[in-house]
Amino acid sequence: MSYINPNKSLPKRFCPDDGTLGRVNTIVRTHMPTPIQTTSRSYRSNNSGWDSFNDGVASIGSWLQEIGAFVIALIITAIPTLVAAFMMLKWNIQAFGDGFGWGILSLFADLFIVGIGYYAFMLVFGIIYAILYMVGYVFYNAYTLIIAIILGLGIWAWVSFVNGQSYNSNKNMSNNTTVTAPAYTEYRCAATKLNVRSDPSVNARIVGSLSRGETIYVYGVDGDFARIEWNDGIAYVSNKYISR
Repeated sequence: MSYINPNKSLPKRFCPDDGTLGRVNTIVRTHMPTPIQTTSRSYRSNNSGWDSFNDGVASIGSWLQEIGAFVIALIITAIPTLVAAFMMLKWNIQAFGDGFGWGILSLFADLFIVGIGYYAFMLVFGIIYAILYMVGYVFYNAYTLIIAIILGLGIWAWVSFVNGQSYNSNKNMSNNTTVTAPAYTEYRCAATKLNVRSDPSVNARIVGSLSRGETIYVYGVDGDFARIEWNDGIAYVSNKYISR
């Protein structure tokens, strides 16, 4: 007769109901995954006016970065492209009207223009898209928008101040600038007739003459000749025949 030793542990998979090593029912416990908490652009705590404004600004920024920048850039670049395509079509029609050969040449020219236009289109589109995408960060939330507005106003005020200082400085310089007339001395002609020459030389061309007692204004002396004002210009007379 067999018996079970109580000091010995039961074997694995022993079924106490029928005394056999049958399959023991097990309870499988399932663990629900812990939900991942995500953060959004809006900081909603309650349904206040500030929260609504913040959510509105954040939605604009999300729209710009998701699809808005692409759509706006595409529209801005597509409009002049369509206008250019229409002008090319009109030009081709006129070229074929002038002759079949001219029409064929216009088509080859179109291929060249389209190749250049493609790269120009992509360049302009990329620049506009990048700018609008960066604007989306300005609309990240209400705080970034307010900071951007403050910075923009500060830059505008600084530029205005610098331009105003430059304008006032230039104005003061113009006001302080005085035009001094060249110094002259009043003389009178001492000869019966005194030739007025174009240069300080006896061989220079005679441009006029002075009579005895006629007043002249001497601005300087060049050797034996006095430099005088003559017909809104400069001329020369012999300083031997003038006196004060």
